[in-house]
Amino acid sequence: MNHQNLNQKPGFWNLLTAKEVKWMSNIIIKTANPTELAPIQRAITAELKRLEWSYDQTRQRLESFEQKYHCSSSNLVNLAAEDLAGGDLEYVQWAGEYQFFLDLAAQIKCLKDITYVFDKSVYRVYH
Repeated sequence: MNHQNLNQKPGFWNLLTAKEVKWMSNIIIKTANPTELAPIQRAITAELKRLEWSYDQTRQRLESFEQKYHCSSSNLVNLAAEDLAGGDLEYVQWAGEYQFFLDLAAQIKCLKDITYVFDKSVYRVYH
């Protein structure tokens, strides 16, 4: 994946996997003007809400599999497709939902770990 153009692609979070998000785990947004942070914070907050909604929806779908088979999603690797009533299709659906859930968790963590810094010393120089 070409990481150079990520900030130019709309909805780029959808393209990242948990492994790829790790390289962005320490994001600091620094500005000399505190008003410049507001639009960035709003955009990140909106994306975080969207991700959290998707996370909750995915968690509900995982819970239905877990209740049906009395097995946690993290233990899915111990099951074979033949163990599931829906066979291969259901196994792939469950595994896909679980991977999506893990990816969403990584993306949410990344956004929640962002630090916003207002540098007063730089602000005084320009104003």
